[in-house]
Amino acid sequence: TQETLALIAFKQPILQSLIIKMRGNTAYDHIKDLEQLEFITSEEQGRTKLLKVTQKFYDYFDVVPEKLKERFDQLTHLVSNEN
Repeated sequence: TQETLALIAFKQPILQSLIIKMRGNTAYDHIKDLEQLEFITSEEQGRTKLLKVTQKFYDYFDVVPEKLKERFDQLTHLVSNEN
């Protein structure tokens, strides 16, 4: 579930269908649990849903939204330089 949450935070906004392709069918349960815990929100996007993390996610993990995006960009850059 934490890996699914991390993926949503990293890729947000992201379609649920893409999360399922990356994480498998068990991600449906993860998404349901994360919505119940109010760490993510979803809105209808055609036949799937668009997923995003909530303010509760940022508060719980003590993260500033802009800093999280900046950190993810740094990590992406490091990984791409290693390849």
